[in-house]
Amino acid sequence: MDRHYSAIRMFLISAVMLVSQFNVVFAQPTISWVRLSDETAKGVVLSPNGSLIAYSSLDDGITQVLDLNTNETLWQSVGSWSQSEWSPDGQWIATLQGNVALYEASTGVRTTEIEKTFEDVGMALGFLNQIPELEYTDLHWSANSQKLAAMVHGYIVVYDFSVKQITQVVDLVMIQNNDLHNYLSWFDWSEINSNFAAFRYDVNDRTRTPPRIVMGFWDEQGLQANYSETSNVNQSDECLPRGDELFQGFARSIGNDLAWAPDGETIAISAGPVTVCSLGSDGTVSGVVIYDYAAEQLQWSVDQRLLFGVYSNCSVLIAEASDNYAVQFQSVSSSDVNCITQSSNWSHDGNYVLIGTTDGLWLGEVEYP
Repeated sequence: MDRHYSAIRMFLISAVMLVSQFNVVFAQPTISWVRLSDETAKGVVLSPNGSLIAYSSLDDGITQVLDLNTNETLWQSVGSWSQSEWSPDGQWIATLQGNVALYEASTGVRTTEIEKTFEDVGMALGFLNQIPELEYTDLHWSANSQKLAAMVHGYIVVYDFSVKQITQVVDLVMIQNNDLHNYLSWFDWSEINSNFAAFRYDVNDRTRTPPRIVMGFWDEQGLQANYSETSNVNQSDECLPRGDELFQGFARSIGNDLAWAPDGETIAISAGPVTVCSLGSDGTVSGVVIYDYAAEQLQWSVDQRLLFGVYSNCSVLIAEASDNYAVQFQSVSSSDVNCITQSSNWSHDGNYVLIGTTDGLWLGEVEYP
């Protein structure tokens, strides 16, 4: 299943969201769209310098890297990935195909030895928790490209290229209940301080059924940080105002996405509403709701001025940090009223957005006022 895109859930909120959009009007960046291909693309990703794109076509089952300057295909490979992330140094493309698959960005050659290492660890963790299938659900690079972290069955598995082995396995569940390992799927890795953030179960209230979902934070060594949410009558001041409702026992994954801001002290969270949370030096975490409906593929601009997200109806969210995260929405220039988002990726500088849809592969250039 493509990363983050729960078609049923997002379809149900799309109609409500469209009505709400027209009431939010103010000056913000605009996006100019160009359709690069008629293919239905998923797992789309831009290279760090914005000159190359990689994607997997649902039409013919081919993955490829395209040079945007020359419009030439650098390489193609048979296969299909659901999610991909380019390493910050531009040398590697990490993807999810059930297992982790790793490509040399310049040639498309796969590093099967590293893939086998991820597979062996993932299968062992699955066996430990009585989960027969291998399904990595999320992955992120360290800021220096020396480590690759991927999530499987509620664990974060970290591969270190300098020693050529798995050096960390972080258990995010922390409750002796095998079934719960099925539902934690998303995490993020801060570029500035290497801290992990992820949804987790409230281990301080083990009597609650279903369990309450809260935010969890871990340092680079996998030790959990002791942050606590502020108690407030106004639930919008919490990072996860609907934490009691997120786990229902039938959803495959809890929440939609989360993204560290460049300062390493702010994190955007999509789980019910979209919230922006701040980590205080006193060990507290407080948040504000910026939009009532969950977005996918959250990402910050490098200057932390803007927060981006996408919705299943081929539209994007742009929130202005300096304007109390006021939001606006823009859609790809598709004539298909039933256009559905398959995958998306923002350039690191926030100047471009790449979206794979049922109506083709689109590149948007962000124009700032």
